[in-house]
Amino acid sequence: MWERQLGRLTTRRGWGEAVTPVLHKGCLLVNWDQEMDSALYCLEAATGNTKWKASRDEVTTWTTPLVTEYQGTTQVILNGTKAVRSHDLADGHVIWSWSGMTVNAIPSVFRYGDAAIAMSGYQGTQAGVDPAVVEG
Repeated sequence: MWERQLGRLTTRRGWGEAVTPVLHKGCLLVNWDQEMDSALYCLEAATGNTKWKASRDEVTTWTTPLVTEYQGTTQVILNGTKAVRSHDLADGHVIWSWSGMTVNAIPSVFRYGDAAIAMSGYQGTQAGVDPAVVEG
């Protein structure tokens, strides 16, 4: 139907790609985290054209975006080594973020009730966080 090249990935240790794109209401979301120029892309599913691109201060991750609605806003939540971030599906801006993950943030975020659950669990641990702190 269409083809789109986002460029060459420069991944940690040359381990390559392993991210699953997510299709949601005409948007194709692609996590493009790498060792430089990381980004979250929102493409028009029908054409492959860029709706928006959110630059991310991240290194290589292999996490699939979670798309979920909370209090009337559709959020795209991505795990990362430096932080878990929630982007607004409408324009890509960061709604909230929480730092404290460890290297190799590979597991994807999932939703349980009103909570977004993220883990990394590689060479280190972080304590839980008060949800009131994350929302801002």
